[in-house]
Amino acid sequence: MTNRTWIIVAVLIVLGALAPAVRGESALDGRQPADKGAGDPTLAAIGLLTGTASRCTGFLAGSDRVVVTAAHCVLDRDGKPTQDRFEFQPGYRAGADTPSFGARVVVNGAWKPAGDPRVSVEPVGEDWAILLTDRSTGITPLALAGDVTLAQVGDHPLATVGYSVDVASGRFVTVEAPCGTTQLEAFRIHHTCRGSLGAAGSPLFFADATGARGALIGIVVQGAASSTAERLAIGQLMALADLRGVPTVDYGGRAVFVGAFVNAAKIAAASAQQSAMK
Repeated sequence: MTNRTWIIVAVLIVLGALAPAVRGESALDGRQPADKGAGDPTLAAIGLLTGTASRCTGFLAGSDRVVVTAAHCVLDRDGKPTQDRFEFQPGYRAGADTPSFGARVVVNGAWKPAGDPRVSVEPVGEDWAILLTDRSTGITPLALAGDVTLAQVGDHPLATVGYSVDVASGRFVTVEAPCGTTQLEAFRIHHTCRGSLGAAGSPLFFADATGARGALIGIVVQGAASSTAERLAIGQLMALADLRGVPTVDYGGRAVFVGAFVNAAKIAAASAQQSAMK
């Protein structure tokens, strides 16, 4: 790269470090806190999932008792639940009287942390878990897109909804759309959707050009580049440097494709229904 390119990148990084408040407000970051919204029933099924040492997002899918989230939110390094009971608050919103439900892990992918903590790709396809609430939530669950193939994801615009702590301190659900796909492999979706602590377990949707959400196609397990400075630097490098030999730019976002867990979710929903009939 030329000296001019290096100078521009360095300035962008310094500006990002000096102005962290731009996160959530930059044109590169379309995330916005959202109310529960009477006109948006999908938000009611998405909630805050907490444990003694965890804070993630979860969502009801297939049943008003079945909660889907990322496995690393509820499992330890040996792949076992970190505790018997988690707390799920659908439609959580700071200051509101949000109902709380106990939830326990009933089935999960064979997830374990990568041997090298710097490598976050390999375990992604198994990073899913399904919990069952201790009683009916009375909330209409989201519908999983079981008929969508991974190949159909392609360059389709995406949308996410979750409790990311870098926007309004995670006190409200945050909506982002559209973001995009950078790579597909096995049951892994590499994406550009933002997110930080608390966003893991968020539902991943198809979106149209306006950002309107469509079919639910996965679980976000890792958000993309976490700072505006980082994304600005990537954008400038792509524009100014000779990166024609690089096929894709990895923004760091990872998600589990719905095909990895849809059958397990359906079985859990059927089990919940049978229990309710007894």
